[in-house]
Amino acid sequence: MFRIRLFCRVIAPLFLVLAMAACSAHYSGGGGGGGGGGGTGKVTATGFYVTDNGVLVTCGHVLRSQKMRVETSQGSIPATILHHDRTMDIAILQVAARTVPVSLEDGFMAQRGDEVTLLGYPLPSLQGPEMKATFGRVNSLSGVRGDRKFFQLDAAVQPGNSGGPVFDAQGRVMGVLLRSLDEEMVRGQFRSTPQNVNYALKVDLVRKVLYAAGITPRENAAPMGGLTQRITKLEPSVVMVSAN
Repeated sequence: MFRIRLFCRVIAPLFLVLAMAACSAHYSGGGGGGGGGGGTGKVTATGFYVTDNGVLVTCGHVLRSQKMRVETSQGSIPATILHHDRTMDIAILQVAARTVPVSLEDGFMAQRGDEVTLLGYPLPSLQGPEMKATFGRVNSLSGVRGDRKFFQLDAAVQPGNSGGPVFDAQGRVMGVLLRSLDEEMVRGQFRSTPQNVNYALKVDLVRKVLYAAGITPRENAAPMGGLTQRITKLEPSVVMVSAN
C-alpha cells in the first residue's frame, strides 16, 4: 500500500522531522516528535487569502490546537478556525485584517503538461522566512491509485509547503498542495525512488469546502504581466500559518 506524506513541517534543533501521511507540516523545536505533530514545538504550513476580510485556506493537518497564527511581514497575528474539512484535509481560518485575495479558477481545467507555480514557506527554520517560488508541470489529472480529487505535479516541495496554492500560467489558483509520495516507503516496497511526485486537491473541491462553510471567495482579476510580475503581485496573498 502506498504511503503519502503531509507537507507541513516540524523544526527540531539541528535536524528535521517530517510529518507522515499526506504532504508534510514543518515542526520546530520542543523535543523532536514525528508522525505529523508529536512534538511540542511549532508546526508551520502555507495558506492563502480568498477574501478581502482575512479568510484564508490552508491544510487541515496543520491544526494542532486552537492557537493558530498567521506570520506576516508586519508580525504574527492570531487566526480563528472557521471550518475544518477532515475528508478533504482543508482548513479555513480568518484573521482580523484587510487582505488581498487570490483568484480561483472557476473549475479545474488543467491538461497534462500545463505549467504550474507554487508559492510557500518550506523549512523556514533552515531556509529562512522568505516566501519561496518553485515551478513545474501537471503530470497527471488524478492522484494516488487514480483518485480524481487530486492532480499530480512535479514542482519541488518540502515540509512547510503544505496548504499552499498551486497557480496556473495566468496566476489563478488551480489547487491546494496537500500530498507527496513517501520516498522511503516506495523505495522499500518497490525498490525505486519517486522524484517530485506531489499531489494537489483540485480547485473544484476547494470551492465546495468554502461554500459548505458559507464563504464565497472574492473574485479578483488574475494578475497580469510576466512571471516575475505575477509572483510579486501574488506574494501579499500567500502567508505562513503556524500552530503551537
